[in-house]
Amino acid sequence: QGSTAAALARDHAAEANRLKQKYDELLADRNEVGNQNQALLDQVAALIAQGKDAHLTADGNIEIRLPSDVTFASGEATLTKSGQASVRSLRETLAGEYSPYKVRVEGHTDDQPLKRTKDKWGDNFGLASARALSVLRFMESDMGIEPGRLESASRGQHVPVAANASKADRAKNRRVNIVVVIPRTEALAMAK
Repeated sequence: QGSTAAALARDHAAEANRLKQKYDELLADRNEVGNQNQALLDQVAALIAQGKDAHLTADGNIEIRLPSDVTFASGEATLTKSGQASVRSLRETLAGEYSPYKVRVEGHTDDQPLKRTKDKWGDNFGLASARALSVLRFMESDMGIEPGRLESASRGQHVPVAANASKADRAKNRRVNIVVVIPRTEALAMAK
């Protein structure tokens, strides 16, 4: 029985050591993620200081929001002159320190169904998709961003940043997001 008790004690000690090692690894990961998020927040703060509407996304990417009321006429997907200037203002940022990263262009709308342009776009997904693609093509042709770095996505009305309860809220939801997709390993390198 003594050897059984000793074997159980060794097993418990081994399990306790394994759990402590796992805990230490998780704590190190948490600290690493904290450093990564701080580095990304510093990047976002620098963009905000440049006058950009920048945010850190939940999945650790950097997002720059362009209001579609500035970039497009109502119900349309052709960039306005001010929209071109707004997108062009990102050239230095996207071609500089973020040049190694993919760029996702996301189109967003408010929750109001299309009326006047329903035949043209079908629904908010169609309009948001066309707007995202318009910005993507402009970034490629006018700004010289390599096409392999670019991707577009339509979010329609399904990812609002405001409640759609007022004209002002709906205006916030009509936007194009330029998302710099930063792989976790790269974000960790920024933190060091």
